[in-house]
Amino acid sequence: GASTVFSRMTMAQRVGQLFMVGGAATGPGSATYTAISKYHVGSVMLTGRSTIGRSATLTVTRRLQSKATYAATLSVPLFVATDQEGGSVQVLQGPGFSRMPAALTQGTWSTSTLRTDAAIWGRQLRLAGVNQNLAPVMATVPYAMRYTNKPIGYYRREFGYTTSVVTSHGDAFLSGMLGAGVATSVKHFPGLGRVTANTDVSTGVTDYVTTYSDPYLAPFRAGVKAGTPFVMMSLADYNRIAP
Repeated sequence: GASTVFSRMTMAQRVGQLFMVGGAATGPGSATYTAISKYHVGSVMLTGRSTIGRSATLTVTRRLQSKATYAATLSVPLFVATDQEGGSVQVLQGPGFSRMPAALTQGTWSTSTLRTDAAIWGRQLRLAGVNQNLAPVMATVPYAMRYTNKPIGYYRREFGYTTSVVTSHGDAFLSGMLGAGVATSVKHFPGLGRVTANTDVSTGVTDYVTTYSDPYLAPFRAGVKAGTPFVMMSLADYNRIAP
């Protein structure tokens, strides 16, 4: 089991399992491979945008997995992740990958349709050697902030404007992915739906409203209950939680 493997790892290998490094989805550079072989890094994130398609992506991911040797990771396979949400945030495209609509569109479908489609998208990822999706976004954007919320609303990354729609459709998305054997990462806890600046490009992004008992936390709670193996943290400051 996992505990046996862990007990046999060196300290450097254990530390490496805590890190995920980036590499271009079209084919990572040498620094990514060095991170695995020299620093024992256990996970890789395919970044940028790729239209090379499924079979070419499989070649990329197989080469990455070949670096997860006994010396590097005690032969523990890598988590190979990417951002496959849909709309403007779909890293892997091209032959063998469906073009996914934005989450805001997915949120208008029935939950059964979304679950079925997410399972198809998940199988496409698995066939490309990707076993972790850095999705779904479980933030709720208030309707009035749908354009001014730069990280989520502006890109239509939310499933809807109410926590009930985000919960039902976020759960459908993640259950489809998990059913296809792809680990999900609900994000960005505790939510980026009520800030204006985008944490990807701005520092000091602050949420002045979210509290410990906020109703906007409900989708995240549901995602954890539904079995997501990962929760991605937000990089914003939470003025009413931090103190």
